[in-house]
Amino acid sequence: MVRRVLFGVAALSLAGLFMFVDATPASAVVSPQCEGKGVFSKAGVTYTAADAGVDVVPLEDDVAWSGSIQAPKTESAYSGHIEVQLPFPLPSLRIDSWSGSSDNTANNGTKHYKLPSSVPRGVEFEVTGAHTQGGVSCTGTVKVKVAGSAFDSPAAPASLIGTLVTGGVLAFAGRAKGGLA
Repeated sequence: MVRRVLFGVAALSLAGLFMFVDATPASAVVSPQCEGKGVFSKAGVTYTAADAGVDVVPLEDDVAWSGSIQAPKTESAYSGHIEVQLPFPLPSLRIDSWSGSSDNTANNGTKHYKLPSSVPRGVEFEVTGAHTQGGVSCTGTVKVKVAGSAFDSPAAPASLIGTLVTGGVLAFAGRAKGGLA
């Protein structure tokens, strides 16, 4: 009986290697008083804050960005941030944050980013952003995934080997010792 249970666990471990879930694309969510756009130089694509679906980005790139908020054009405090919500157990990654005082309600620039090599490729996750100025708050969420497949990550071979070894150990753990009938 124990042998069957251990063999079943080993089989489930092996089957887990071949399970891939394809999430359906979700549209972006952005406050109506905001606009944002990013032009990815290496990828050669432009994404806006209102894009529907999943935006595919490289692990590293330069982004020419622009954003605006419909707030009063008077000197006022502002603050904001952009953050990537990585899959569990990885922590959130702060891409940028800002604060100060200005009467400008639009800005642009170029930002270089480089995600850690441990970020899985081909996996969908969320990028969230917020900006507050002149009593107007702006928030947005878009779905992105890093170009490539899940097996492009340096952690993938180690995970695969670890799963196979664990499954093999479990399979052999249930074998009867020699000489017993």
